[in-house]
Order: sequence, then C-alpha cells, then structure tokens
Amino acid sequence: MKRFSLDCGVEVVRLEGERCAVEVIPGLGGMVRQMWWVFEGEAHRLLVEDAAEELLANPWFRGRLLFPFNDRIPGGVYRFEGREYAFPCTEGDDALHGFLWQRAMRVRGSGETGDGEWLECEYVTDGSDRGYPFEVGLRVRYEVGGGGLSLRAHVWNAGGVAAPVSMGWHPYVSPEAGMQVDDLVLRIPAEAVLEVDERLLPTGRILPVDGTRWDFRAGRRLGSTPCDMGFFLSGKERMIAVSADRYRLIMRLGGIFSYVQVFVPPQRDGVAVEPVASLTDGFNRPEWGAPVLKPGEHRWGEVLIRAER
Repeated sequence: MKRFSLDCGVEVVRLEGERCAVEVIPGLGGMVRQMWWVFEGEAHRLLVEDAAEELLANPWFRGRLLFPFNDRIPGGVYRFEGREYAFPCTEGDDALHGFLWQRAMRVRGSGETGDGEWLECEYVTDGSDRGYPFEVGLRVRYEVGGGGLSLRAHVWNAGGVAAPVSMGWHPYVSPEAGMQVDDLVLRIPAEAVLEVDERLLPTGRILPVDGTRWDFRAGRRLGSTPCDMGFFLSGKERMIAVSADRYRLIMRLGGIFSYVQVFVPPQRDGVAVEPVASLTDGFNRPEWGAPVLKPGEHRWGEVLIRAER
C-alpha cells in the first residue's frame, strides 16, 4: 500500500492487487480517484479522473461518494415525519449529492489480503448540518484483489430518532484512447426509467424502456444522445456492463444499491455509471428507494467492479 500527497495537499492511498490498482482519497469524502486494470502487462486506466487542480473544486463529482443523499433534491427541501427540512442549494436552485464529498473520512484500518490490499474509512454525521439534524454513520471498505475492486458500504443510525438516508457512488467510465464515448456499449438490466423535465427534476412518471433510446437490456451503443437518467434495475440481476474496444467493465450491485443513474457530461469524455440507493428526490419520494433507518438500524450495500477481455 502506498501513500503520497498531491500538489493541492490531499493524501492519496493506492491499493494494489494482482491485476488491479485503485487510488482512494479519504480526505475528500473517500472518493475513488482512479482504477487501473492490467492486460498482458499493460495497465489501462478505466475511470475519468479530476486533474489535481480540479480536486478541491469538484466540477463533476468524479469518483465521489454521495451521502447522506444522492442525486437532486428540488430547492433542497424535503419533508420527513411531518416536518420540513432544507439543505443548502449547491447547484442552481437545488441541493445535489449530499455533503460527504467536501468532508474528510476517518481511516479506521488497512492491510493486506491473500491477493491484494484493503482500506476502511468512516464518517458519522453529528446532527449539526443545516437540513440534516440526524446522526447517521457510513463505513466503507475498499478491497482490491484478483477479482477487481470491492466497495462495501455499511450505513447505520447512530442517533436516537429515525432518519432518512441514501447514498451512491459516482465513477465515470473512460473510453479507450482514440475511442469516442458514443461508441461505448452499455448493458443495463432495467425495464423502466424515471422521467425528468428540462431541469432534471422528476415528473413523477415511471416509463418503460421498451422501444425507447433508454433500452440497454440487450447491450447497445451509447450514441450521441444526452443522458442523465435513473434506471430501475430488474429483479435480482444487477449486473451492468460497459464495453470498449479491447475490454469490458463489469459492475455488480448488491444490498441497498437497487438503481443506477447514467450521466454523460457535456464534454463527453466518459459516462458516469452511478450505483445509488435511491433516485432523484428520493427523500420526498420514499417509493424511489431512500431508506428510513430506525435508531440502531443498519443497512449494507456492495459494488463489485472488474474488467475482462
């Protein structure tokens, strides 16, 4: 395990396995900065990353953990158990992706496995944040080995009252050198998407993907269409694939991660494939997945990510 500092002052932890390496930054909310996979002795970068001078500004949430909520809350306002709360608006008139991305996680431990390395980080809210007077903990274990990266999330209610909570992860899959993001092939086992309006706010309608440009069930080229959509994953099969020319990235989701948000930024340098526990405005629409944790209650989620030829 290697630790080094960037020019902007943040410390990076590099975890290495037999065929995979990952960089994690605990001081920036436990973000995954980069992932490499080795094919025939050559390391391939799989994710789009912030330049060092972008890390503190966080322009596109690249690799960030999203907590205690993910995606968008219109106006930052939500109602819970008869009371109204308001997060600070962080993008226009809305609150976006929680606040963990601008906080430091505490490193609880690290070590070696039979074929790789692991790191465990933790963050607990203290109830003092505007709009979130709840005490909720998040513990994340990153483990790299021959099977790729395992990101295991453990969420629990550390306070004395019920609390709404959700989370996600925001990695951007990178096309190979010389390849356009439009040519990536996505496979998403989802039969429905959440419709949004021009402000990316949900209309309340859940649309079947059959016969639409959002039907990636059999695997289909991404194409040039703008995309920022939330997909309802079907049944127990939660395996997503993104195929480039020479490799395919596989992502398997478990536990609380029942949805995936797919976003292509305007510069089209990659595609964000985001495992999330709820969809846009989930705090106001619990039927879209945001769990409510009773005091002492725990939830778990897992993302397994690897590449193959």
